[in-house]
Amino acid sequence: MSKYELSDIAQVLAILGVIISLAFVGLEINQNTSLARNQAYLEYVESLKDLTLEIATDDALPGLIARLVEGEMEEGFSAEDNVRIPLFQNATVRVWAKHLSAALNTAAMKSAASSVPSLSIMVMES
Repeated sequence: MSKYELSDIAQVLAILGVIISLAFVGLEINQNTSLARNQAYLEYVESLKDLTLEIATDDALPGLIARLVEGEMEEGFSAEDNVRIPLFQNATVRVWAKHLSAALNTAAMKSAASSVPSLSIMVMES
């Protein structure tokens, strides 16, 4: 073998090494994306469970929610109830915001990955 043939073989092997390493990195990113998405979903479910448990175990909160659903105005509630209602609403919004941010992060990841063709295939498949 001549010096040029060995150089060509080395270049082909180097290109194959780069391609294999890029495929490996893409696979790792895909796994990490799936893991992050699953973790965000588990956090959302845990928050929802905590909120539901709070409603179920609180003596007054289910009644307050029922009165709000029926359309009762603020004047009909006691001062204590008027403190509890915004706290409940705040907890509900926090749970929803956590879920929404996880959904937006997933959409943002897919959008960003679409600009890199080799990554967009892997992210879109997950």
